[in-house]
Amino acid sequence: KSQTFSARPPYASLTPLPSPRSSRKGLMDKRSTLTLASGMESRLRMAQAHREAAEKHYKSSDLISADEDFASAVDILELPLGRGGEPRSKSGEPLEEQMLAACLASRAQCILDMADGGGILRDSGRPFVEQFADHPEDFDHFRRQFLKEAEEVAEKACLVWADEKTLLRLGLARKRMAEMKGAGPESWLHKDETIFIMQDAGRCFIKSLRAHRTDAAEGALREVRAWLSERDVTSIFPAYV
Repeated sequence: KSQTFSARPPYASLTPLPSPRSSRKGLMDKRSTLTLASGMESRLRMAQAHREAAEKHYKSSDLISADEDFASAVDILELPLGRGGEPRSKSGEPLEEQMLAACLASRAQCILDMADGGGILRDSGRPFVEQFADHPEDFDHFRRQFLKEAEEVAEKACLVWADEKTLLRLGLARKRMAEMKGAGPESWLHKDETIFIMQDAGRCFIKSLRAHRTDAAEGALREVRAWLSERDVTSIFPAYV
């Protein structure tokens, strides 16, 4: 919508000047805005340093250290939650929201990799999963805990800033939870619940693809449809939808 500007009237110079009180208030508001912006920039720099360190650890398969650095970045950016509050950054500005969501999504992926037995032990350099060689049931317990944590972290990322990456991570966490529940000796007890979780994972992948098409989301969605098809389920939506 275009704006129409009128010519300055000849008596414009007689317009009253703002009072000293309103001038001081305007100055205080400007200083407050500058302080907030400066604080956000400082947080972004510190969080980026932790993020870069985490990515370096991740590439060297030190997933435990990577997880710690991603968590440190999140702590810098995230506003502590009150009762019933939704996650958000300390400023609520898009730039900080996106950085927070990206760090949460990366942390979720890190946890998913550990749940799959990936990574190495930082003290010895041995494969992470080797510590469970004699007690595989311990690894199953560990995996269930980590898949649940990955889901919670990814869900938080989506609440802060839902995009193709955060939605993909949430879908992957729910997909793997469904796969694990559906593979156990008592899987028949959880059949309906497992199917519902897998359908929800599929819907996350569709939303991810709508945000931005990626091979990872397309591949994961194909796997979801194949898994459901094996159980005679033809839709990723519950029957009541």
